[in-house]
Amino acid sequence: MATITNLCKLSKYTEVMNMLNTYPMNYRLDIPDKQFNATPLIWACWHSREGEALKFLEYPDRCNIDVIDSYNGTALMWACRHRMEKVALKLLNYADKCNLEIVNKFGETTLIVACVAGLKKVVQKILQTSEKCNISHLYINKISASDIAKEYGWTDIVNHIEKICHPSIMNLSPPHKFVLEV
Repeated sequence: MATITNLCKLSKYTEVMNMLNTYPMNYRLDIPDKQFNATPLIWACWHSREGEALKFLEYPDRCNIDVIDSYNGTALMWACRHRMEKVALKLLNYADKCNLEIVNKFGETTLIVACVAGLKKVVQKILQTSEKCNISHLYINKISASDIAKEYGWTDIVNHIEKICHPSIMNLSPPHKFVLEV
């Protein structure tokens, strides 16, 4: 019998939902696959399957929120990348399990991914947990989360970042024109 993880990897979400709706406690949601180290939750976020990701989050103690995949990414990063705001906000309810310090293989933190995706509510919630958040990390070409927020015109977020960051960090970014794709 196929595992929930393998079915998610193969995008067979109809079967997964049927299994969970019939016998939700019989299936493990915490086992990552061997190839990508991705759990069903990561696969659902990776495939932009918001409904399925929200269903998995109905069992937060069973879906292993803090797993890091082979791209050094998390379910929260993938949810942000695919603009799944509801999922990202729900994941941030478990901020104690979400490692916001991780830098993925693309050089991004969760804060950077959320900024680039234009998820203002998610960015605000990440900044509320700033003691666990990698705010000072600079993205490709030394662009900061603050720079991205400036491009969106999010002055409240820029002010918040500048308030909690050490002033020397704010002067690291060179003058640039960052073009956002929305």
